[in-house]
Amino acid sequence: MVYFEEVKAHGGLPVGVSGKVAVMLSGGIDSPVAAWQMMKRGCQAMFVHFHSYPLVDRTSMEKAVDLVDHLNRHQYESNLFMVPLR
Repeated sequence: MVYFEEVKAHGGLPVGVSGKVAVMLSGGIDSPVAAWQMMKRGCQAMFVHFHSYPLVDRTSMEKAVDLVDHLNRHQYESNLFMVPLR
């Protein structure tokens, strides 16, 4: 096997061998845990967060960014899509 980059992981299958998945981040604990479980099964996760800014403050958006930053430590860099609810 030839590879160019090593990605630290916490057991499970190698990153990216099971394809890509979209994860909807709500800001609660269940969505990042589900993402983590899929990542351990070899999936590369990309993230989607629905927000209500400017009707509410930016807290949920900042929390989603923090969650993705934390999860991306264990996979290749991925995208976070912010979708406004209007």
